[in-house]
Amino acid sequence: MTVPPPDDLPRSILYRFPHCEVAVDEAQRYVETRFADGAIVGSTPNHDDWTMHIAAQLGYGRDSWTMSKDHEIAHTWMAHVRGDRWSSTMWRLAHPRAADAVGDSEVAEEEAAVLEFQRLLDKSALRPWELAPVPTKSALRW
Repeated sequence: MTVPPPDDLPRSILYRFPHCEVAVDEAQRYVETRFADGAIVGSTPNHDDWTMHIAAQLGYGRDSWTMSKDHEIAHTWMAHVRGDRWSSTMWRLAHPRAADAVGDSEVAEEEAAVLEFQRLLDKSALRPWELAPVPTKSALRW
């Protein structure tokens, strides 16, 4: 079971971290990580058997939208908590040819860490990024 955002958080929201943003469009079920240079990484939920299996293992039941949304935000949240400018994996996805892009093993490590973070999330509680002063939060306007 997931908890809706508190009344003071809009359903479609822009999370502003110090060095990037994460836009969540609830109506379109779309998440977009945005970098200052204009590069973006977009994501929508999947509904295939493997995704549904992972959703169940992580405690989301069949809610692949909430799992996907948490996953994308968690990349940036965890980087922020570590003191990194942004998620190395998200940076690589947005800048695949960049000289500073991480390799496959670093991506695999970050993915495993994000999945473990999600597995431990209390699905009935607000997420840490919803409660923290950073990121700042505002209504998403396209």
